[in-house]
Amino acid sequence: MLDGVRQEVLDELAGKMAGQAPPKQPMSWLFRVIELAAAGQFVPDAGRAVAKERERRSREEAERQLRAVEVGRQAARVADPEELARRRAVSAAAAAALAYRT
Repeated sequence: MLDGVRQEVLDELAGKMAGQAPPKQPMSWLFRVIELAAAGQFVPDAGRAVAKERERRSREEAERQLRAVEVGRQAARVADPEELARRRAVSAAAAAALAYRT
């Protein structure tokens, strides 16, 4: 069985188990679905929502990790001595410009 079909079968099982009428004999149900998948006759139904939810969570986790990396980069820039010196120089120049105007 192909890996993609394996995941679809597992998603279908998860969807059925979470549904309003889960299989009374999950192992028998699973073996039957595996037989259908091996014969190329498996058509996912309840597993589609499970797959979409897994993909959504995966996207959210990837976005969270990207944000964490960006926060780390920003923190590194702030802690960089050269960046601190540059910011102090900009602040000093701004303060001098404000003092000059008054």
